[in-house]
Amino acid sequence: MDREKVSVIIPAYNNEKYIEKCLYSVINQSYGNLEILVINDGSSDQTESLIREIQQKDERILLFSQKNSGVSVSRNRGIEAATGRYLIFVDADDYIGKDYIRDLVNCAETKKADMVICGLKMVDEQ
Repeated sequence: MDREKVSVIIPAYNNEKYIEKCLYSVINQSYGNLEILVINDGSSDQTESLIREIQQKDERILLFSQKNSGVSVSRNRGIEAATGRYLIFVDADDYIGKDYIRDLVNCAETKKADMVICGLKMVDEQ
């Protein structure tokens, strides 16, 4: 089923508290044909070293580091490097459900849609 490659673009800036949960939620998707583009936007905390640790465990992760330029520049850098048919943006302090990408790809292909938008669920730290 995982016919089309999906490029997941994750801009990250000082997200050491959340980046591991974010990356593992993408790595563990039921849809496997992924490239995971993480753009470290000049983090001054442990974000980049945590990404590098996880990157050693999954060859689909590509890390790009740049001086702090903002989330829009980071997303655009991910778009430029992406090779997938579909693009998905995930913020570094978010995580996604196991079938998230599979369901979005199925919807895009079934409806022959150029873009698919879905809802979200807010999670409070407490």
